[in-house]
Amino acid sequence: MRRACAIIRPQILTAERADLRQASVCITICGERDPHILLIERAATLRSHAGQWGLPGGRRDAGETREQTACRELEEELGIPQADMWVEGRLDDFQTRSGYVISPVVVSCPADVVPRPSPDEIAGCFSIRLSDLVATGRFVWFDVAETGRPSVKMHTNGAFLYAPAAAILLQFRALLLGSLIRVQHVEQPLFAWK
Repeated sequence: MRRACAIIRPQILTAERADLRQASVCITICGERDPHILLIERAATLRSHAGQWGLPGGRRDAGETREQTACRELEEELGIPQADMWVEGRLDDFQTRSGYVISPVVVSCPADVVPRPSPDEIAGCFSIRLSDLVATGRFVWFDVAETGRPSVKMHTNGAFLYAPAAAILLQFRALLLGSLIRVQHVEQPLFAWK
């Protein structure tokens, strides 16, 4: 994982439009022997992206770095103490249709960490093993009907995780396999635009 993060020199996007908000998400790797990535289902009561699956994360507060935001959000959403987190690296920023510039941060945690989802923000927490992430056939490309542009979804937990989270994890998968792909061009499905 550390070698994978060393491959990339992240593409940083600056908010060129005043309406774009800065946010960070956490690719949270737990354990060393059979490591897995934590994924979340957002609470149905949230104002934006309610009920959607994704990576832990949220809006950046004034004065925070991308890494600080990712770690703070991970602690707030899943109750993992920041003392149990190690920042391993960053991936490319991703501009969303809903008005965010997302900075993905790779964070590792010990195997014995127990997520305690905040019921105000998180409806559920599940995980995918790294060995399953790199397996072939996990990612499916499709065209978004409204734009005709390509998007990607990832099969997990009996259903699909869509871009932007799926695109971010696709880039992470490529890094784990020793190559670099850029994913900023990946479209998001219509339901993720709001």
